[in-house]
Amino acid sequence: MLSDLFVSESKTIEDIVNSNAFNFAIGTSDQWLSLSKVAMWSSIVCLVTVGIIVLLWLAIRPVKKHISSIRLQALFICALLFNFIVYDVGMCTGDFTSLWSNAPMAIIHAFEAFLLNSDVSAIHAPFHESWIFMLFFSLGHLLAAIVSTLFIIKHFGYNLMSRLRLFNVSRFGKKVNHTYIFWGFNEASKNLVKGIFDHYRATGSDDFRIIVIRANAVDDEADSHIGIDRVFQFLSLKSNEIEFMEKHRCLTTSTYVNPANVESSVEKARGNNLHSVLHLHSLSRLIATRCEGRIDFMFLGNDERENIQAAELLLGDNVIGEFAGNSGKVIFHCRARINSIHRAIEDSRAGQRIRVKIDDSSHIGVELLKLHEELLPVNCVDVGKDATVASQFNALVIGFGEVGCDAVRFLYEFGSFVDSRSTPCDVRRSALHIDVVDRDMADLAGPFVANAPAVPVAMPFLKDGNRSDAEITLESLDCRSAEFYLKLEKSLPTLNYIVIATENDELNISLAIRILKLALRCGTDLDRFRILARIKDDTNGYFRRIALHYNRMARAQTEAGDNLTQTRIKRNANLSLPIFLFGSDQEIFTYENIISDDLEERARQFHNLYDSVIGTTKLPGATDAWESAYMKLMQLDEDHLNYYPPYGAAMALRRMRGQDFANSLHILTKQKLAGMALRASGKEGFDWQTISRNNMSTVYRDAPDDIAAILTNLARTEHLRWNASHEILGYSPGSVKDEVKMLHKYLKAWQKLSADTQAYDYNVVDISLGIPIIGHNQN
Repeated sequence: MLSDLFVSESKTIEDIVNSNAFNFAIGTSDQWLSLSKVAMWSSIVCLVTVGIIVLLWLAIRPVKKHISSIRLQALFICALLFNFIVYDVGMCTGDFTSLWSNAPMAIIHAFEAFLLNSDVSAIHAPFHESWIFMLFFSLGHLLAAIVSTLFIIKHFGYNLMSRLRLFNVSRFGKKVNHTYIFWGFNEASKNLVKGIFDHYRATGSDDFRIIVIRANAVDDEADSHIGIDRVFQFLSLKSNEIEFMEKHRCLTTSTYVNPANVESSVEKARGNNLHSVLHLHSLSRLIATRCEGRIDFMFLGNDERENIQAAELLLGDNVIGEFAGNSGKVIFHCRARINSIHRAIEDSRAGQRIRVKIDDSSHIGVELLKLHEELLPVNCVDVGKDATVASQFNALVIGFGEVGCDAVRFLYEFGSFVDSRSTPCDVRRSALHIDVVDRDMADLAGPFVANAPAVPVAMPFLKDGNRSDAEITLESLDCRSAEFYLKLEKSLPTLNYIVIATENDELNISLAIRILKLALRCGTDLDRFRILARIKDDTNGYFRRIALHYNRMARAQTEAGDNLTQTRIKRNANLSLPIFLFGSDQEIFTYENIISDDLEERARQFHNLYDSVIGTTKLPGATDAWESAYMKLMQLDEDHLNYYPPYGAAMALRRMRGQDFANSLHILTKQKLAGMALRASGKEGFDWQTISRNNMSTVYRDAPDDIAAILTNLARTEHLRWNASHEILGYSPGSVKDEVKMLHKYLKAWQKLSADTQAYDYNVVDISLGIPIIGHNQN
């Protein structure tokens, strides 16, 4: 009995061990039973103690997030409990209450075991003579040592082994034609790494290499204090990161130096910065000896300033420069907003061996919308048989940050159509109105209005800020306010298009759902109604599943009508409308958008096709008309190679490139508009190849009158789009074309253009529809 074991509080451990009830002599029948009794009570103490710890753990949760592996966590808990019982028993004085009083010290000693510290002095001397107890004591510390070793190998060993792998590859690895070097590792980087790996796996090629550089985060106190926790955090990798890098065959290394903390100097501007400043010796050697073809540096962090500074530091590296000088292609991808500040680093590299490309995720997200035929504004208006529009296009943009601003530009340009009331002497734009709401509109409206003086904008939050001719209204409203919902409910019956672009993903999806419910209540025609919600991070598809659920329900309700059942929309129906999610990192940071840059390739192809019609002279050394135009405006031809391009030339290039992008993306709108007109006129499926037009002419050969009318209104639509794009870009009408003053002589009504000038719009239409143009350089 337990009372036989604990006879009195004054009994010493020697008395207990030497007693009949607690005899540790080899071969006695009671030794296991006696020890098990003490261990049983110690286990009870352990369980109670664990319960208290769990309650505290659930309250503060400081440890759970650092133990990322479930299997390693289980081993850790088992080793901790085992060592607790061993120490609690070993410190027992023979009094039952000592198991409780010794518990705090037992916990401390159990944790010390993971630091490879075995404090045998804490164990009472008689237990030292027991081979059974010492066996358990040794096993407990061995298990703790194994757990600690596994933890170090798992979280630190991969980083160290990767350094050795990079060292080995830099000396003995094969040369590859494509090298991708990521500065930092975040969700955007992970998505792009996956896209690159999947691209090469799909093509069956292994002629690539991915390297991830883990840089020390910017910290104002970095120079004054580097604690052990920061060292561990920097050197270790999370389990999911390790698994991801192993799966995608990434090499990785790290540097404590952050470019944001590096003082610029002439020496650093043209030195071996990878080696001497960043101490990335193996990477520098790898670039010099194991790379050929092309190197892409990725600066995709969330901090624009860090991305730009890191790029500027490496732009001066002589090893990278030598690679580029030996016919290698080097591109620096910087995640940042496309603006005047960040364009400077792009423009300053004109003609240099290393190209800098600004990747604006907000801009790319909106540009990708133009590739979805079902999201084009033309779907939301009444199109006549002559390709004119009889209804007004009404849109609402919620949030006027980067994405919201780009969305307004998209809708203003791609919502330009010919009004059905137009005549040859009065070609007018169909009615359009865009409402924009943001609680900080007073601070956000200024730059937009200043940069687009030709756009009629109303600002009711200002005195005398209303305009009767306004096509865009900027309102200072919180999208969660009662005033906003009252305004929404009033305007919803006439709304066609809603873009929700706040910085909060959950707010965006909840707004989309509320608006859809209101639309159903109002009886809105969902076939001509779009709700676009910007979701930045949808890694696990959570938001997409929510949108799909409500899309199915809304469509099912439309089919049910006044009934409560319907038999057309199935449970597995894949519906992307009326709620459409866009702008996620998973969608934007792909091989196609960043590396191969499909959007630019589309623009390049359109420019070259258009140039083959008008027939410009290609400069020597240029691969195509696209590159020739760049070389000419940036003064990269032989006569101007050593001279800096003027501001006007840079603005002209920006404007022209913008038109190439817009024209290539507006092809879908023209095709959709033409198809809707043909359907309305009963000529659906008309073959555009059966007609043709002479270059610089406005008359089609073999075209029936109704087909000619459609094509003429498509050309007028193109000019209206061109006008809108220039207005939103900041240009105003002028008697001459002046890129510095941002004036353009063709920024006028269609009927005021000469026939020769109108022919340029016809050229765009014909290229978009595939109509043969008989003229210069045409086969």
